[in-house]
Amino acid sequence: MTLDQQAAFEGTGYLVLEDALSESDLACLRTEFDHADTQGRLDDLPNSDDSFIRLAEHHVSFPLLHRIIGDNIQLRALRGEKSEPGEAGRGWHKEVAGILGVNHTASTVLTQAFYILDDAADTGTLWVVPGSHRFKEGLDLPQVAEIRDMPHSTAIPVRARTAVLLHGNIWQAVSQNGGSS
Repeated sequence: MTLDQQAAFEGTGYLVLEDALSESDLACLRTEFDHADTQGRLDDLPNSDDSFIRLAEHHVSFPLLHRIIGDNIQLRALRGEKSEPGEAGRGWHKEVAGILGVNHTASTVLTQAFYILDDAADTGTLWVVPGSHRFKEGLDLPQVAEIRDMPHSTAIPVRARTAVLLHGNIWQAVSQNGGSS
């Protein structure tokens, strides 16, 4: 992990790794993802194909995740998400909100790795509030009508082959898939 990457993750709560997946990785993962989807197994990717297990120790993202989390790194969950045209997305939330007994602003007890298999144009876009992983406990998420109305939020520009590492305490959302059927 470079000093710039470390500073970016610590300061913003996320890190974008463009071209993290090779073209062959992408082709394999797309095929296996589609197969798991037709089998109704997006919540059970580890038992769908070994390529998803190998993704947990990917040569680009794993060293960075290890640097962020430390030697106690563990895979907690591995699941796929698919955004259909017209689908509403997922509103503003924090992934660690329900884990008690942890100082989430100082902890990396949960760090997420998203691997993007399709370009984000017209699909659900990942949004974050940079730096929100350091907000004090008890600070409530503002209630907004539209994801893009969240104060200080930014859309993360992603395309296929990108990996995005997110601090589990960062405010995050996925916007509506604006694509057509």
